[in-house]
Amino acid sequence: MNWIYNWVDHYGFAGEIATLVKKHGAGSPLAMDGIPPISVMALLDKGIKVVDGRTPIELARAVKSEEEIKCLRISMKIVDKALVKIRTALQPGITENELWSILHQTNISNGGNYNDTRLLASGPRTNPFFQESSDRVIQAGELVTLDTDTVGPFGYYADISRTFYCGDGDPTEEQRQLYNTAFEQIEWNASIIKSGMTFREFAEKSWKIPKEFFANRYSAIAHGVGFSSEYPYIVPREDFDERGFDGEIMENMVLSVESYIGAKGGAEGVKLEQQYLVTADGSVRFSDFPFEEKLLY
Repeated sequence: MNWIYNWVDHYGFAGEIATLVKKHGAGSPLAMDGIPPISVMALLDKGIKVVDGRTPIELARAVKSEEEIKCLRISMKIVDKALVKIRTALQPGITENELWSILHQTNISNGGNYNDTRLLASGPRTNPFFQESSDRVIQAGELVTLDTDTVGPFGYYADISRTFYCGDGDPTEEQRQLYNTAFEQIEWNASIIKSGMTFREFAEKSWKIPKEFFANRYSAIAHGVGFSSEYPYIVPREDFDERGFDGEIMENMVLSVESYIGAKGGAEGVKLEQQYLVTADGSVRFSDFPFEEKLLY
């Protein structure tokens, strides 16, 4: 197995870095992100103190520049275009994989990169969430959920979720209730976003998840967006003391606001998500793709 470790000359690398740090860093620790453990060991052997670089990098990336916001808008335009095609193609008899492939093809053909996930599910596979696309044939009268998780041109993310109704019939009252509950959560939480608000304050003021949907709640009510899903990760109020962390929502952060509504053991579920730019006056949507009139009251 020695060839694996010798594929990169870790100690030669460490020597070069140590020389630069000692020359320019005046003995400062070296912050690093995404480095193999063997390289860390080599740097330590050279007398270089290595510290975590991910936290300061995430904090620095949280507030977007004007150019980054332009890149994020370009990625979202591609996703909006793909969603129009997906909505048109959604007919009884199409498979989940066939439907999902439209998003990937549209992204690639417009200069995008890849998709982080394949989160598209139909009918009974919509509950619980986080089931990736399969060869399942979508039937008339079923809900179809998807989460774009798309890395577009220049490496910037477009992260929204939609739920569709398949076929020409009318949704059931239960399907409408699920959809409108998720829509209410998204709209409420987006409406309270303000620059200067703490994460805890946002969580405490956020929409209260009904008891029947609490067990299957989404793990975050909002998260940062940039090259991927980023800092911050804001959890529901009920989870904040256990796994939340505080910080401040700042102008020019980009946040995706999340909702999943589906009862534990329920027949179906609804996933909605919308991406916003934080401004001095509140939040502004990135996506122009509409919600489903057929499912809204």
